[in-house]
Amino acid sequence: MSWDDNLYYRIIRTSEDDSVLTIVQMQWHDERDYDESRFLREKGTRNRLSFSTEEEAIEFLNENIKQECIDPEYVRMTQEDNDSFYK
Repeated sequence: MSWDDNLYYRIIRTSEDDSVLTIVQMQWHDERDYDESRFLREKGTRNRLSFSTEEEAIEFLNENIKQECIDPEYVRMTQEDNDSFYK
């Protein structure tokens, strides 16, 4: 098993702003370095979300979370956002 096989991604509230969510890359031993109450959980449950790829986590954020609550690094522009640049 390679080092990469043990990687996963979680969504967490940023330490700078509790209203903004970002993505962290983790391995099992990293869990103790984080306050578990900061991780995003499945809606209506205590299950912390986990993704096998960063792309899956980004997709989840953009499909399920209000844009103003997503770390700007992970916000995907919609067609409407893109079109707003034009006259």
